[in-house]
Amino acid sequence: MHLLNETASAINQKKESAILELTAAPFLLGNYTVIFYFTNDEHYIGTVEFNRKNGKMVKGTFQVYIDNEEVYAALYSTNMVKLIDKPYPEFLNMLKILTLAKK
Repeated sequence: MHLLNETASAINQKKESAILELTAAPFLLGNYTVIFYFTNDEHYIGTVEFNRKNGKMVKGTFQVYIDNEEVYAALYSTNMVKLIDKPYPEFLNMLKILTLAKK
């Protein structure tokens, strides 16, 4: 039982680290500045803004969660269409690919 608690604690720390990394500072990706705002609720859901250099802005939501003892992050449009749902390190790479592809 102690080992299970240690595993759960370690994976929760990874989830918290992912949230802190996302919300620590804006990401500069191509023509976009991407800003994650964490709402600090029990479902680990927050708001994300994609600010384009020309002044246009698009919003969405994001979620950080655990599945099969791995930390995932998902990005949704404002009408809750899932755009990205990947293990956390892959999420950041996919986000970069999508924003750099969108000119």
